[in-house]
Order: sequence, then C-alpha cells, then structure tokens
Amino acid sequence: MRVRFILFGIAFLACHVNAIGAEEKGEFCAVLINGKKVGYSTHARRVVGGKVRTSEMIDITINRGGTIAEIRLGQSSLETIDGKPINFEVNQKVGDNEMALKGILNKQGKCDLTVTNAGKTNTSTIKWCKDALMAEGLRLLTLKKGLEEGTTFTARVFEPASLVSRKSTIRVGPRKEIQLIGRKAELTEIKRTCKSLHGVIVHTSYVDKDLNSLKVIVPMMEMTCEFVSCSRLYAFGSNDSVDLLDGIVVASPIPLEGLFSAKSITYELTPTGTNRLTLPSSGNQSVRYEPDGRVAVTVQTTSAPVGETFPYTGDDKAALEALEDSVFLQSGSPEIIALAHRVVGNTKDAAKAVRQIERFVYNHIDDKASSIGYAPALDIVASRKGDCSEHAVLTVALCRAVGIPAQVVTGIVYVTRDRGAGVFVPHAWARVYIGGVWIHIDATRIHGFETGHIALAYSNGSPENMLSCLGQFKITRVTVNQ
Repeated sequence: MRVRFILFGIAFLACHVNAIGAEEKGEFCAVLINGKKVGYSTHARRVVGGKVRTSEMIDITINRGGTIAEIRLGQSSLETIDGKPINFEVNQKVGDNEMALKGILNKQGKCDLTVTNAGKTNTSTIKWCKDALMAEGLRLLTLKKGLEEGTTFTARVFEPASLVSRKSTIRVGPRKEIQLIGRKAELTEIKRTCKSLHGVIVHTSYVDKDLNSLKVIVPMMEMTCEFVSCSRLYAFGSNDSVDLLDGIVVASPIPLEGLFSAKSITYELTPTGTNRLTLPSSGNQSVRYEPDGRVAVTVQTTSAPVGETFPYTGDDKAALEALEDSVFLQSGSPEIIALAHRVVGNTKDAAKAVRQIERFVYNHIDDKASSIGYAPALDIVASRKGDCSEHAVLTVALCRAVGIPAQVVTGIVYVTRDRGAGVFVPHAWARVYIGGVWIHIDATRIHGFETGHIALAYSNGSPENMLSCLGQFKITRVTVNQ
C-alpha cells in the first residue's frame, strides 16, 4: 500500500502543475522533494486543428526502504479552443506494471471511461460535473481575471488521475524575484486552495506574464515537493536518493503485542501541522476530539451480528451508497456478480457470507505483489496479484455484488520491527454493513481485522483516498485494554 500513497501523491502534483501554463513548446522541470532532485517533468501545450492538447509527464526514482522504485505518470487533456473539455488520458507505470485511463465526454453530459490494466480493458460511464475545467479552461479563466495582485476567483478543476473535480479558490499574489535552477526570474505568485477529505491543500505557482508556470510548490504529506524550471541537461541528470517512506511511517510509542486478544486499544494522535485532524467514527472505531487538537481513537474488536440476511433492503443512506457500482469496484459486472454468488454459495447469513468472501480473497490473491499501480476488481480476479489495496477492492466488490453494503477503508496498521517498538504503515482493508452496524474485515491477514488498525478514510475504491492525513500526526500515547 505504501507505494499507492506515493503514486497518488505524485498524481495529485501533476494535476496542479499543468493547471496553468501557456507554453507551446515542451518545458522541462526538475522534481525536488525536500530540496533533493528525484526526477523530472515535462509540460507542453499545443494547438492543433482548433483544439488544445495540454500534457504533463513526471518521471521519478524513489527509495522505498532501501528498494529503488521507478514511477512514471503521464496525463493529457484535449479541449476546444475556448476551453470546453473533450477528453483526457492518464498513463502510469510503477516498475513493470502499467495502467491507463481514457475518458471521453459524451453527448449525454457524462464521461465514457476506459481502464486498461495488465492488458485487460474495461469500460464504464461515470458522472461528469458540467462546470469542471481542465487545463486550458483554467488557463483561459485566469487570463480573463488577470494577474493583478489580490485578484481572487473560484473554479471547479478536474483532476484526471483521481477522476475528481475539486472546487478551488485561486488568488493572485505579488510579483517577486524567484530563484530557479541556474537563474532568477521576476514571476507572479498564484495560490490555489482546495479541500480534500483530510483538510485544506494549498499549492503555489510562480508564473511569467504568459502564465508559464516556472516553479510550483505542493505539500505532499510532511514533505515539500517542487517543480522548478530547468535545462533539458539538468532534467535528465542524476537523481538524489530520497526515502519517501520516512513521510508516511508513524512510530509507535510502545511495542504492541496480543492485538487479536486485546478488547480495545486507545491511540492518542497529536497533529504535527496546522490542519485539524478529522477521522471516521463508527463500528470498530470511535473518535474523541480534545480542545487542544489531540484526537483519541479507540479501536475495538466487534463481531458481525449473526442471523442477518442479505441482500440489504433498508433505507440507510450510507449503506445504500455502499451498494453502488464504481469504476474500480465493478461490482455490477456479470463476471463479478457470478463470482460473488459462487463464493457465498447457498448461505443466507450475511456475516457468514462476508467471512467466506474474506477467506476467498485472501487465498485467491496468491501473488502478494506491491508493484501494482492500482488495479480494478476484474483485473485482480484475472491476475491474482496485489497487495492490501487489491485485497480491499476485491473484497468490497464481491460484497456489493451480492447486496452487502461495503466500503474500502484506508488507514494505518501496526507492524513489528526487529528491535524495539514497531511502526504503523499505510494499509487498506474493508468494512461491511450488517444488522445496522459497520464491521471491519481484512482479507490480507489469515486472522482478519484486529486492534492494530487505525482507519483514516472510507471510500468506494477511488484512488483519491490514497491521499489521506498521513504525515499530519504522530501517535503520542497508546492504552491497551485487555
């Protein structure tokens, strides 16, 4: 799961970098994390046949706990000359794994989406926000508003890699001298502010009079990420070694044992930044907020009620939303539905059906690979590869396919180290709604869910939720209740 947070952090950066830019020819930028060069990016805007193609490619090399990983992310958008969206493409490569998304806006005001992963292609139709702008639309709006200091406006900006449209506030700042690589330039500051599930995100661009972004600064977890204009020679030059796991691993103040036997564990989370921590509370996890910003999270073992039947026929809004199909879950596809019914067999008990699905997923994914970019359910069934993200996605897809409300949970989980206290690392699992209660399950482990899990977000499997509040807190106290 750890590579997911890094990959979608980089995807988020790409959305912000190409949001404003007028360069007709290719532009090279060095990608810096905490001041160290980890790769390069290219940006281009071209007008062909009355249409505008804006493209961005990021190529970085990172250190993941001593293992070198190469990540390449490319995305492009095609718009009319007046900034109306036509289509978009996203291509990502993590090691040997490649995945592609292509979206085309149709006449019904929706988006026809094609997902290709491991040579397998699936299609679906998703909703489209009619006010959403892509790169050229935002560029034209910014030109219209002008670069006078203090100018402020709002726009809904579509991010192709996460398939999300975010309402953003854009504010023009002062013109100042900015240090680039090998030179200085007088540039105008533009700040874009938007909300995510876990707080406010602010990215800062420095643009010339033609809106070419020559420097972009975006926070990613507890790190500072920069895209800085440079020569082609410098862009392709050697990279520094940066271990990105340092920003997403949370130390435990004490060693934890007997996680499966503990009745509950309370974790005290202390914010390390200015964002207020907001964590989900229901089922296996309860949350208490202190006046000073600390958050007490209690995780308890709770069993699913026995005797409840499925499919779900209630009217709980969250539960009904947790039955819907989605791009990555594909729970409405005939193949997933047929497989889900084979797995649950003749059982009518929802708790038993969930246990059967959990065990099936654990055994079915026999190649516990961590190099998968982010695979949809049908691809997971075919490849039988994946780490916790794929386990969670397939678990939720199968549960929804038989009418059991389910969601993907992203968070952290305790793992031991050779010496001293262990650490919490990014993880994904699932939760299901049975008998009016949300119950957490984990198909990555033979014994399932235990009290070493801390949930940070629930979702329908969208990659957007890989960007959680990691890096924004530390665990300062742990109380085990046997």
